[in-house]
Amino acid sequence: MRLGQKEFWPWETLEDAHDDRLKPLGYTLKTSPRVIKKTAEFKKYERQGFATLTGKVELYSTVLEKLGYDPLPYFKEAPETQLGNPELAKEYPFTLLTGGRVYNYYHSEWRQVKSVRKKASLFNCTDKS
Repeated sequence: MRLGQKEFWPWETLEDAHDDRLKPLGYTLKTSPRVIKKTAEFKKYERQGFATLTGKVELYSTVLEKLGYDPLPYFKEAPETQLGNPELAKEYPFTLLTGGRVYNYYHSEWRQVKSVRKKASLFNCTDKS
């Protein structure tokens, strides 16, 4: 509105804009059955522990161990690095590091969807070998 665009923004507040979007459904932001206003609870782990079998922070994962995986974090040298392939490193002495991303996922979302996990595994995103 301070940019002189009031005619494009007929609402006074963000809540008014949400109410306008919900109006065809017969709801407002306060009466919508899908809107849950919940306050954040900090240090919830002090009250209920962590979501692990032991209820504690686990660096040694008992769940991974029971599933037959290595229960400890590990590091695997990438084959394109100086240590992984010294001959290649003679021609290409620098290693570019970028933030690894799995584009199938959005932050922590979609990881519970089997079809999305399957697509991500096609790109070796979850492969230990």
